[in-house]
Amino acid sequence: MQRFVSTPAAYLAEVPTKQRGLLEAIRSLILEAGGGVTENIEYGMLSYPGIASLAAQKHYVSLYVSPAVLAEHKGSFPGIDMGKSCLRFRRIDQVDQAALRSLLQAVAIPGLHSPEGFDWHSDTITRSTSVNRNYRNTQNVRRFLKAQCGEQFVFDRPFMRWIKDGTEKTMGDVADEWLNRQTHK
Repeated sequence: MQRFVSTPAAYLAEVPTKQRGLLEAIRSLILEAGGGVTENIEYGMLSYPGIASLAAQKHYVSLYVSPAVLAEHKGSFPGIDMGKSCLRFRRIDQVDQAALRSLLQAVAIPGLHSPEGFDWHSDTITRSTSVNRNYRNTQNVRRFLKAQCGEQFVFDRPFMRWIKDGTEKTMGDVADEWLNRQTHK
């Protein structure tokens, strides 16, 4: 369930009491594994760039992580409903803290989201995601840029060349540059 809030505090305030303990248990493990990761709101859910996203849905709490890392750890979560990149917890007693800690630490390993490890097709893209030498114009990137720039977003060749020109930039810089180019047309 997407929440239309702008801060993590506002998000947490909207979580129903019956889910708050479950969400807080998972959230504390993310913050522990992330070692000072910034908590923000992306796509209407709690986001921890480079590690995970967390959402209180109607009947469960979803934890979204890298599909590659989840695939390696899926045997650690028997009986848990899961998708390609998410785990769905319905009750706090389903949270195996050791297994979840291991999963989150694997996601948070320095360098996992380095140029060699970031999957532009399926990893969570945020404004702080670094554009690197393995950058690809994927549907995942297009979805992110449409969310940032509006439905009118389209790639054009000069813009794609600018993205891949080798200068250091983030996906937030990319979105801002596209919007800037639209005001100067």
